[in-house]
Amino acid sequence: MTLDFPEFLQYVEDVCNEFRELYENAKGTTPYCVKKVAVLNSWGKIRSWGCHMVHHALYQKQNYSYAGIIEALSGAPFDVCFISFDDILQNPQILKDIDVIINVGDGDTAHTGGSVWENPKISSAIREFVYNGGGFIGVGEPTAYQYQGQFFQLSDVLGVDKEIGFTLSHDKYNTVDPNHFIVEDIEGEIDFGEGMASIYGHGENYQIIRQHKEFAQLVTNTYGAGRSVYLAGLPYSPQNCRLLLRAIYWAAAKEDEMKKYYVDNVNAEVAAFEAVGKIVVINNSLDALDTHLYVEGNLREKLRLAPMEMRWLDI
Repeated sequence: MTLDFPEFLQYVEDVCNEFRELYENAKGTTPYCVKKVAVLNSWGKIRSWGCHMVHHALYQKQNYSYAGIIEALSGAPFDVCFISFDDILQNPQILKDIDVIINVGDGDTAHTGGSVWENPKISSAIREFVYNGGGFIGVGEPTAYQYQGQFFQLSDVLGVDKEIGFTLSHDKYNTVDPNHFIVEDIEGEIDFGEGMASIYGHGENYQIIRQHKEFAQLVTNTYGAGRSVYLAGLPYSPQNCRLLLRAIYWAAAKEDEMKKYYVDNVNAEVAAFEAVGKIVVINNSLDALDTHLYVEGNLREKLRLAPMEMRWLDI
C-alpha cells in the first residue's frame, strides 16, 4: 500500500535511522536533568502525559492553551513526574523531592483541584513547600475554587487572583515591568493562546511582565524563600518552550545553571548524556539555522544545522 509513496518510505527510514543513532550514542543512559518538576492535578500518574489530551490530542479550543505545557515539558531537561492531591494527603513528604510544582487548567476542575482546596492540609503543604524555597507555576486558573473570599486559593503564593465579581471595589494596580530573566530570549509578542481575562496582581511581591489591556498575563511573585510564575496560557511553540524553560529555572532559583547545556536559538534544543560524554543538538524546524552552543556556561561553538538535523558532539 505504501509503495506508491516513496517519500513516505524514505521518511520512515530516516526516522528509524535516527532512533538507531540515538540508541547507539546514548547507550541506554539517562540525559542530564537539572531539576525535578511535578505536574499536580487530581489524577497524578494515572494520566501521566495525557492529562490535557483527548481523542489522539486533536485540537480543542478549550485546552490547547494548556496542552502546550505538557508538550513543552516532554523535551525539557527536567525530571518530570505527575502527582495527585491524594498523593500529598497520603505522604506530604513527597514534596521534599520536588523542586517545582505546576498546576494548569480551568478552575473548579480535576485539572486544578476544585473542592480539594477546602482541605487545609493541601493548601498548607504547598504553601510550606514554596515558603521554604520551592517553585510554583500556575497556568490558566490554577488553584481556582471560590472559597473563603478567594478564587485562586493560593493567590498569596501566585501573586494574582481573578476578578469574578466579588472584589470589584478592591483597588487593583496592574503596572507592567516588562524586563525579566524569563523573557530574555523572547522576541515579539508572547502567544498565551486563549489567554485569561480579569487577572490582577495580588499582594506586595509580584511583578507583572506582560498584560493584555488591563489584565495580567505573565506574572512572577516571591513567597518566603520561594518563587512563583503565573501564565494565562501557553500553547505549544518553540518560543513558548523556551519561555517555560526559563520560567522553571527562575522558579527553582537556578538561573545560573541554565547554560550548563544550552542553545540560544529557540528552534533548537540540546540534551546531554554525561555518562557517555555525548551532547546532541537538534534543529526542530524545517529550515536551516544557526545557533550557539553553551557548555558549563561558556560558549562552546557556533553550529549550522540542516533542517530537522540531529547532531552528536563529544562533551
